[in-house]
Amino acid sequence: MLNPSRNVAAVFGPSEIACLSSAYDAALSSITEAESMASGLTARELRQQIAAGIIAAAKTGQLDPVCLKEAALHALARPCAEID
Repeated sequence: MLNPSRNVAAVFGPSEIACLSSAYDAALSSITEAESMASGLTARELRQQIAAGIIAAAKTGQLDPVCLKEAALHALARPCAEID
């Protein structure tokens, strides 16, 4: 369920952080070593981009861990300049 008020503030409570953490763990575990290497990103950059994709989606009010994971993986497929 989307909550438009999330567009303005990026303050997340404990239950929301649990959703974000779940999505982050799922996104990381879904990426194979070959995909990671093919991305051309360092491990740290990969983790940062996944986190940024999840937070960007969560700011729109999306809190479904599966949707957050998909948003993060989709963000990885785009060049960094398009994410911001």
